[in-house]
Amino acid sequence: MHLPGARQWLARSPNASRGQRLTDAVYVAVVAQIGEAGLRDATMTSISKRAGTGKSSLYRRWPNVRALVLESLIHALEETIRATDRATGPSATAWSRAWLPYPRS
Repeated sequence: MHLPGARQWLARSPNASRGQRLTDAVYVAVVAQIGEAGLRDATMTSISKRAGTGKSSLYRRWPNVRALVLESLIHALEETIRATDRATGPSATAWSRAWLPYPRS
């Protein structure tokens, strides 16, 4: 499955921490898993295999698959909004602040 922007998520600067690179790989794995198999088949096992890590690494960061999927989809939406802003201007940023009112890093 081709995921626009996936390479940018994974190709962060060499100074990115190993944990951040893993988180980015997991985000990409979640979106790919949902895109190919659907939300019902998105399990910690399938996502961990796709991300190239163990389930324990996922459970250290997220309490369950719902939390992981939600955070991954929010991250994907934020990345899409940032890319849109770069291409079209800041109007999408104002929209995103209205719909995503809490700060995220």
